[in-house]
Amino acid sequence: MKPQDELKAVFSHRNPIEIACIISGFTAHRTTMIEELTEKEVQDLLNIYKLKQVEKKKDLQQDEKACKSLRSKILAIAEKEGLKEPNSWEKFNDWMLHSSTLKKSLNKYNLSELKQLLKQMHALKTNNRKSAAKPMTAAWWKKGFENINLN
Repeated sequence: MKPQDELKAVFSHRNPIEIACIISGFTAHRTTMIEELTEKEVQDLLNIYKLKQVEKKKDLQQDEKACKSLRSKILAIAEKEGLKEPNSWEKFNDWMLHSSTLKKSLNKYNLSELKQLLKQMHALKTNNRKSAAKPMTAAWWKKGFENINLN
């Protein structure tokens, strides 16, 4: 494939006026057409837009890594607070579908939604700690059973 054809493929999703503006700006207003670009200009433009595509892929990978990290933090809090049992997902999935911020399963949350959910989990953790300080509440009993001394 010729470099000019590659460049046309890169710009295929853009309208002609936008392409003309990009080329005009890149060539210091010498031309507005891909066919009139020199080989060096074509290669330089291709390098610029290929780098942008690589950066987008890298950003997606970083977002995916951040999502995995947030999911693991959410699951750790859920297990510690008793929403998720170690060998069962049923209780946690029910909680996610009925009580979570967006009422959907954990794997369907995107990065910004996971941040909201993590905030909700931290609030739940804080509320449980406050509630455990009040005698005879469910959180108080749970804390008592965890701290029982069996000497």
